[in-house]
Amino acid sequence: MESKVVTGRERKTSRKQILEKKKAIDEIVKAASSPDKDHLASFPPFRHYQRNGLSVYLESGYGDKLSSPVKQYIQNLLKANMEGPYGSEWPTEEKVKRREMVAPEARYIFVNEDLNANENQATGVETERASTDVIHGRGSIVGFLHYRFTVEEEIPVLYVYELQLEPHVQRKGLGKFLMQLIELIAHKNQMGAVVLTVQKENLFALNFYTSKLRYMISTISPSRVDPLIRLEKSYEILCKAFDHEAKTTLQISFDIKVLTTELVKASVGLHQSSTNFRWIFTSEKRLAGNADGMGNIRKEELYQASAVLKDGFGKVWNCELLASIIDEEIRSHAIDMIITFDNYGVSGHPNHRDVNLGIRKLLHETAERDIEAWELISNNILRKYSGPVDICLSLVFATIYQNGELHCLLNEHPNRSYNAMAQHRSQWIWFRKLFVLFSSYTYMNTLKKIN
Repeated sequence: MESKVVTGRERKTSRKQILEKKKAIDEIVKAASSPDKDHLASFPPFRHYQRNGLSVYLESGYGDKLSSPVKQYIQNLLKANMEGPYGSEWPTEEKVKRREMVAPEARYIFVNEDLNANENQATGVETERASTDVIHGRGSIVGFLHYRFTVEEEIPVLYVYELQLEPHVQRKGLGKFLMQLIELIAHKNQMGAVVLTVQKENLFALNFYTSKLRYMISTISPSRVDPLIRLEKSYEILCKAFDHEAKTTLQISFDIKVLTTELVKASVGLHQSSTNFRWIFTSEKRLAGNADGMGNIRKEELYQASAVLKDGFGKVWNCELLASIIDEEIRSHAIDMIITFDNYGVSGHPNHRDVNLGIRKLLHETAERDIEAWELISNNILRKYSGPVDICLSLVFATIYQNGELHCLLNEHPNRSYNAMAQHRSQWIWFRKLFVLFSSYTYMNTLKKIN
């Protein structure tokens, strides 16, 4: 067994690189947060929004320069929009938000109604709204976006603290317009991602961010950090990453309509399927691979794991816990299809089989919901190592099913599976190389519908 001796010079160089990276990130955030910078100035077309019968204009603001009427307006709108979703937590949260809104690092985009184009539509908030000259005397504020530049997991990010609009300007495309602007500002200022917090009870907001804007639950969200506290926390942290480092650190790659449990690790044929399916690595986020004593390395190679469910032939996973975790994912992301192992789990791995049992338990308990589930058929030992020959065998086998309950997925680019598996360096040893080369799963995967 070879071992590498790290010299003092190498340690010093590594520490120097870390410090230089931290310094560079701090300088990026400092430059973006400069009080002399008006971020709207870089995007003149976004100064006005005139669509769907709505005409508004945008202006910048700063937390430590807010007038008293504007502060009062922000408090009123926050209470009107957020007291419901926060419930009993609102009195405490309101105090926190009051402190946050006047912080020097707080940046604002105020949405001002163009009174020449819009008729005044009174609302409960509007009666206590700041006067029409709160900004430049041209119109009343009808909403605001509060954001900051900060660092999360050593990634510079633009964090959206609040996006609040009055009811009469909602559902007119304005929220999406503002978030598109925020993403442009983040790009312009070298941020790695846009991050935001949303209350679980605020289903409209959750659907808006995840479905319409394609934001994802971040790895720093409580439900990702520790599944055991997911039910205790009333919020999720969402993000949209822009570069590779931010994506691997802050988000999990997934298609919001398709869920696979741990399939990517066992079925290399589906790891890089040519059928244009994109797979959620849901359980890989929290399942700490510990086979062959490589757990710590694999956690770094895949995602940070919470170690709630240990991977290994001697480990048994609780089916009720699995069902609960998967159910949370389905509800959070409006997932309507699940793809998982069958009851043999490809290789007979007990954890793969536990996942199948967990999903079947979930389907039994939620039979009234329209969730479609498919399982990967495990081949016998001869077919399993027949390589591309199994393509013909699978197609013949599929002819037995004429009712659409069996689908064969052909991998037209098996070399991609080889290259994808090679990225898992700690597992890329001689017998796995042979497995990828001769495994029928590299070339063809057969899915059967779970009834």
